[in-house]
Amino acid sequence: MDRRLRWIPPLVIGAALFACWVGIKAIWDLPAYILPSPGEVLGAAVAERFTLFAAARDTFTGALIGFLAAGTVGFLMALVLASSNWLRTALHPWIIFLQMIPVIILVPIFVLWFGPGLVSVILITFMISFFPVVANTTQGLISVRENHLDLFRMGGAGPLQEMFLLRVPASLPYFFTGLKI
Repeated sequence: MDRRLRWIPPLVIGAALFACWVGIKAIWDLPAYILPSPGEVLGAAVAERFTLFAAARDTFTGALIGFLAAGTVGFLMALVLASSNWLRTALHPWIIFLQMIPVIILVPIFVLWFGPGLVSVILITFMISFFPVVANTTQGLISVRENHLDLFRMGGAGPLQEMFLLRVPASLPYFFTGLKI
C-alpha cells in the first residue's frame, strides 16, 4: 500500500467505532453511568482536566520510579545470580515462577496494603519489570561463549574482569530485552 494512503484504514476503523458508540447509545438509550456519549466524555475530560493531569503526572512519576528501580535492582540481582551457581540454582526457578504470576491479581492487594497512589504504582511497576529483567539478564550473563571465556582466562583475567569486561557487555542485549518486556 502506498505510504501516503496508510492513514486511511485506521481512520475508517476509528470512524466506524465512533459511529457504533453513538449508535448503541442512541438505540438503547443507555444511561450515562453505563455508556456516556462522546460529548459527555469530552465534557468531563475538559471539566476535570486538572484532576486528570495530576493523576496522569503521578502515574507517570510512579511508573518511571518503579521502572528505574526494577532495572537497577534487577541488574544487580542478575549479577549476584550469575556469580553464584548455588544461588542461581536455588533462586532462578522462583524468579521464573514469580514472573508468570499475572500482576493484575496483585493490584488490588497492593492497593489495599499501600493505598491508592504513588507507592502502589511504584510497586506494581516494579513487579511488572523486575522479573523479566532478572531472568533475561541472568541468562545473558551465563550465556557467554566458551571460547571468549577461554581467551579471558588465557590472558589471566580475574573473576571481576571476566564479569565486567566480558559478561556484562555480552548481556546488554538480554538486559534491554528484559526492560522491553
